[in-house]
Amino acid sequence: MEQNVLTVHQVAEYLQIGQRSVYKLVREGIIPGIKITNKWRFDKREIDKILKFPEKSGYGARYRRQDIKERELELRSAPLNNSKLPGPDL
Repeated sequence: MEQNVLTVHQVAEYLQIGQRSVYKLVREGIIPGIKITNKWRFDKREIDKILKFPEKSGYGARYRRQDIKERELELRSAPLNNSKLPGPDL
């Protein structure tokens, strides 16, 4: 089963960019993420949407702070489909 929840490290590898760049893109509202117990998590399907259709995803342009807060609330209320959250790759 494919994992849909990614860590910062996994997103950086997937996008072939540095981890600092991932944090910067999140801070600027370009890619969506949510902080759970002080760790960032990302929905791989959302990342894929941005890569396929940046103009339609809503994240290709910078999001307003309120839009980000609404998305965080939406993600927090959605149940996780994965029985195991991704951890560090050893």
